[in-house]
Amino acid sequence: MLYIYSMRYRHYLSGILLLLLAPALNAQRQHKKNDRREDSTIAAMRGRLLLPLAHFTDRVGFGLRRKDALNWYNPGISFITDGPAYIRCSWAGTVAAVSELDGAWLLIVKTGTIYLSYYGLSNCSLQRGDQVRQGQLLGQLIRTAEGAYTLDFLLTCKEKMIDPEPWLAPAGCGEADAAIL
Repeated sequence: MLYIYSMRYRHYLSGILLLLLAPALNAQRQHKKNDRREDSTIAAMRGRLLLPLAHFTDRVGFGLRRKDALNWYNPGISFITDGPAYIRCSWAGTVAAVSELDGAWLLIVKTGTIYLSYYGLSNCSLQRGDQVRQGQLLGQLIRTAEGAYTLDFLLTCKEKMIDPEPWLAPAGCGEADAAIL
């Protein structure tokens, strides 16, 4: 049931993300001179992003996925928990967009040329332009109609969806872990 839900909303979520990010992505094209400086920021983030959830039971990875006879493309990582969990910010930045989609909240945080997207929040008190720090609590997971608690975590860099896995720090790393647990 969870995989059918995931498959149904993957393409919808990708399209919405691109629509929400389009103005910001177009503005980036005008600032190509800063790319070298931004590349050093991107390189510094690799392997240092906090896991958005302290505990999860399963995860569905990036890319083309197959379950039985179903095929779908996952544009990020889907973290699955067996109960409500708190979502935390993986890296410091500015809130670029906040939107409610099908009863769950989507939050996008911008850091240089990287956008971190969190979909599956039950509520969101942040607004566009708010500053967030690494490890800051963003909200709590919502229970879907299928009874699952799923966070869709996407990473967009220079107009491309990329695999978040190599960017994530190993579980248990980071200052914020002690505060959350």
